[in-house]
Amino acid sequence: MNFTAAQFRASRALIGVSQAKVAEAIGVSEQTVKRMEKDAIGPMKSQAETAIRARDYFEGLGVVFMDEGNGFRSAVGLRIETDEPGLPVVGRVSA
Repeated sequence: MNFTAAQFRASRALIGVSQAKVAEAIGVSEQTVKRMEKDAIGPMKSQAETAIRARDYFEGLGVVFMDEGNGFRSAVGLRIETDEPGLPVVGRVSA
């Protein structure tokens, strides 16, 4: 599944962190995060390692990336922290 600029922005919005915080967490400059969030560039055009670190960071904070099955439509959701298995994903944002 692709990791798009829209998913990057939605992920950051769902967890409520600043571009500066994401940059610090994944080891890049804030300017790099800003470029990754632009549709024209997006995370997938960034170095693959940087995009993977960003996605791993978001997933570690509860963001869930969902593939709609056709490769073109995807969504981002936020998982509720709980010990209950099978809890549905909430806060879904289409990308």
